[in-house]
Amino acid sequence: METIKLSNFRKVKDSWDLDLAPITFFTGTNNSGKSTVIKSLLLLEDYVKSNNHFELNFHGENFYKHKIESYKNAVNRTSFINLKKDLVFEYKNKGYDISLTFEIGENNLIGFLKKMKFKREDKATLEISQTSSKTYQLQIDAFFLNQRIIDNKEEEDKLNTLALELTVSNIIEMDKEELKGLYAEFDKYSHKMLLMNEYSYTGDNTLDLNSEETKDLANVYLKYDKIIEENRKKIIDVTQNISDGEKKLKKIQQKLNKKGQLIKDRLMYSPTFSLEDFGISDRRIDKILRIVLPQYLVDNNLGNNRIKNNFKNSDESLELDKANKLGDELLLALSFNTRHLSPHRSNQSKLFIHENKNVDINYLTKNHFEKQLHADIDVQKFMKKWMSKDYFDIGEDYKISTYESTVSKIEIYEDETWINLSDKGFGAGQIFSILLAIASSIIETQGKIAKKGALFEQDLSIILIEEPEANLHPGLQSKLAELFLDANREFGINFILETHSEYMIRMSQIIVKQINEKDENAKIPFEAYYFDKDAKPYSMIYRKDGKFTNEFGSGFFDVSSNLAFDIL
Repeated sequence: METIKLSNFRKVKDSWDLDLAPITFFTGTNNSGKSTVIKSLLLLEDYVKSNNHFELNFHGENFYKHKIESYKNAVNRTSFINLKKDLVFEYKNKGYDISLTFEIGENNLIGFLKKMKFKREDKATLEISQTSSKTYQLQIDAFFLNQRIIDNKEEEDKLNTLALELTVSNIIEMDKEELKGLYAEFDKYSHKMLLMNEYSYTGDNTLDLNSEETKDLANVYLKYDKIIEENRKKIIDVTQNISDGEKKLKKIQQKLNKKGQLIKDRLMYSPTFSLEDFGISDRRIDKILRIVLPQYLVDNNLGNNRIKNNFKNSDESLELDKANKLGDELLLALSFNTRHLSPHRSNQSKLFIHENKNVDINYLTKNHFEKQLHADIDVQKFMKKWMSKDYFDIGEDYKISTYESTVSKIEIYEDETWINLSDKGFGAGQIFSILLAIASSIIETQGKIAKKGALFEQDLSIILIEEPEANLHPGLQSKLAELFLDANREFGINFILETHSEYMIRMSQIIVKQINEKDENAKIPFEAYYFDKDAKPYSMIYRKDGKFTNEFGSGFFDVSSNLAFDIL
């Protein structure tokens, strides 16, 4: 999943639009909506895995995690009072832009699908829209079935030009974001230098300067002057890049306008169907397509060389095959897998009861037993590495013993003896739970690719962790950033981390700097969003030097330094 956009959901009064990286941090004030995004993913996962895509039911497998009891509780309270009750979820996944709109259903408990839309990278679209309570219309672009009215070199050239237009537009937007950050930093240090000038003449201690800026005035002034000069050069370069990009974009758009529309007449199929023709467990998008689309093509004798009512002897059978493949493709695009860990991942019990869902480690040990994780070589190497003294110092090895498939105990090998995990302390149990979750995702990912082939290589897990730093020493908190990066690079596992850990985020900045020192064109593996109670979340934007373009809100990175100044 590359992006997610929420509208009218819980804390989201209007809409929040978030870009996701392999490792995405959510940080900020309490009660600002960080968990809102996590709850939305848990709810959506239940929806996409259900057999009824025309109903938003809140009591799926993840209910005990998101704890949203009804549709009414999912809608933003202010919006609900103002009769704005539609929920909209949009996300980009596996090459598709997906949009899901729901309206309130019976007794405010469930939601009914109002509109579902898929848009592929080649701009082919498929849309399902409600026309009455039980009736829907399917509108599908023939591109999905590889059919075009016009198929020639000129058309392919237009497609390539459109792709170039999108690429150049994205580069311009990125440059504009960078320019915004450069101007902000320029203004910040210019203001500081003005204050330092004033301080040198007046000695006014009430000015907004820290102790370093007042005690080592000359050197700090030269340092800031150097930063401003570097920024000035960068601003000139980026401004020129934007200007060049906009000129290039204008030429591309002129070229497109001269050539006219990309497709003169796109063939659209528009069958209608009733939910009453499908059982409750047969209302999944792929099953709908497999029934509705081929029948529509047969009944309307669409396409070349088709003979109505002679399905087996014509190439309609090819259309049935295409509909089946399309159903699989869209179901895959719609789907994603999450694994959620709460702040209460572990406890001090000697035994873990599998069916107790109140603590994450219970179901993690059950999963370990059922999938025989310890027998996998990749899992063994990963677990031993991160348990070692070089990282989280839990022990040299582990074993999980299960009794009558209902309870398990975890033992750690250390100093030539086996001891119960609970004797290692609460912090060890917390991080061990994270390692078990990653191990489960390693097996899950490998199993999918082995079973279903390369098509499923993109169908990777997203691990959602609330407060991964809980009960960990600051030094170990910083190692979490390295752990998550290692799991992503080795096994393709993505993470969304709700955190208040300055140490983990600082380490991510150091990693970004190190990566770009080796390869300045390397893709940044992190994204960080700051959530403010009174505003929308905003991206901090990692720079190549590891610094953030935007500032954190007050009460985060500035607290420790402010307290230190108070002591002085």
